[in-house]
Formats: sequence, C-alpha cells, structure tokens
Amino acid sequence: MSEGVRGRLYGAGGSRSEAATLYRDAEVLRWVNDGGDELGLALLAECDISDAPSAAAAFVTLPDGRRFETPDGRALEALGA
Repeated sequence: MSEGVRGRLYGAGGSRSEAATLYRDAEVLRWVNDGGDELGLALLAECDISDAPSAAAAFVTLPDGRRFETPDGRALEALGA
C-alpha cells in the first residue's frame, strides 16, 4: 500500500465530515479514519479527481457521492490519482 494523503471525507450532499487518510493500492482507493477503520473503497477509474494545481486543495468524488478533500494537491498528485 502507498503512503497516505491526509484530508477530510464528506458525506454525500452534506457538510458533515471526518478526518481520513486516502491510500492507493494498485487501482483501488481506500479511505480510513484515524483509528484504522475503513470508511470507503472505490476503483480509481470510478472516482472523479479534481484538476486543481499541485499547490492547491484537491478533491476526489467517490461513486456514491461522498467527497474527499485534501489541502495538499501535491500529495494527491504523487499518489498517482
């Protein structure tokens, strides 16, 4: 598994969020909370990834409508997402 990207995972259409880390394992993206519990899992090809500049915040929209946001676009880019 790759090094993770820290951010917040928001519910579909809502403002509630929780701290999460995004990991990439081959073509699978996985989100876990600080306790190591899995919060989400999706194929990379099924996610919508923002085209933000490297130094800007970036986000990933999961197929179920949830959204992961990170202030570190460079880390997301380095993840290969």
